[in-house]
Amino acid sequence: MRSHPAIWRDECAPFVCIYVKAARGDAWLERLLGAATIVADQISGCSRHCVIRSRSDLHRIVIRECDDDRVGPGFWLAPDRWLDARLGAVASLAHLAEGPAFLRPTSFQRHRLTKMLAALDALSSLRSETRTVREVAAHFDRAAVEGMRAIEWKSSSLRRQTQRLLQESVAMMMGGYRNLLIGKGANV
Repeated sequence: MRSHPAIWRDECAPFVCIYVKAARGDAWLERLLGAATIVADQISGCSRHCVIRSRSDLHRIVIRECDDDRVGPGFWLAPDRWLDARLGAVASLAHLAEGPAFLRPTSFQRHRLTKMLAALDALSSLRSETRTVREVAAHFDRAAVEGMRAIEWKSSSLRRQTQRLLQESVAMMMGGYRNLLIGKGANV
């Protein structure tokens, strides 16, 4: 495992809550960690990284030590473009509520994202140097594709759907996935 996986880097993932622990003990943090189910726990330098499971969500928190007695415990929020997402993640963790809506894709979005992954898998598994849209479409509906003549394929809705799916899949792979992490509406 890398020493700083992207999931813990708050500049990449605004849903990671950064909590500054009080120097003399912290009752709120002790209650949270005592009542929660900790799925993952890792200490890295002077920070503790935890994934906490609530009824329906996973919450990610980085706990940092504070040596200054004048500083009380609390969440650290960067006033950047992801402030709304950070506030939602903090509110979700603080109340162990449902969490921000953007962290829970709808059933259609889950279906579309799964299909995008399958399209990328199909694209990478094809052995030939020139991968065609028709070959990728055959991974999803072989019977429909094999029964089509070339002229039917050229004007088929399956061809256009597969082209759009591949374009969106490659865009997501090339960095569009970051929009999912920051709560921007990905076109899924």
